[in-house]
Amino acid sequence: EAEKRGLPNLRKTPQALAVLNEESTAKLFDKLNILNPRELKSRYHVKLEQYITNVEIELDALNQLIDQSILPAAIAERTVACSDVAAQISVFGRENADTTRAAQLQETIGQLHQSRKQLNDAIETNHAIDDEQAKAEHLAFNVASAASDVREICDSLELLVDDQRWPLPRYREMLFQN
Repeated sequence: EAEKRGLPNLRKTPQALAVLNEESTAKLFDKLNILNPRELKSRYHVKLEQYITNVEIELDALNQLIDQSILPAAIAERTVACSDVAAQISVFGRENADTTRAAQLQETIGQLHQSRKQLNDAIETNHAIDDEQAKAEHLAFNVASAASDVREICDSLELLVDDQRWPLPRYREMLFQN
């Protein structure tokens, strides 16, 4: 709708915050006695710093969830699936063993490791950026998409891991609480 009306369509927080740093915004706020240019610049820096800090906290929480909950549950599920395959081989022979579930878990855990490495590489790249606006934009456009990829894999693991081994509330449990 904003684009239809010729208005800027700023979908990411750093883009919207950058408007506070524009000269035209400073003049408007000063003219209307809302904030003087120094106050507006200060507000811009505080909001930008809050955004960066909040995203970094969320990324740290994501990594902790993976290390402490998701990977241990997925590995335990893979161990059970591999034990089942070993039992099938001993009873029915190698050619009649169904390895589908164990292979699916192995592949998904591998995808999580690979995707997480890409996320952590993007986080490291972000730490090297000195300019706050550039850092915030990198978080919003690069790191956020890498985190989204990690989350998708974690969501697929949630569907693969048995309820007894999954330590976190499942989406269906959160949506349909009585």
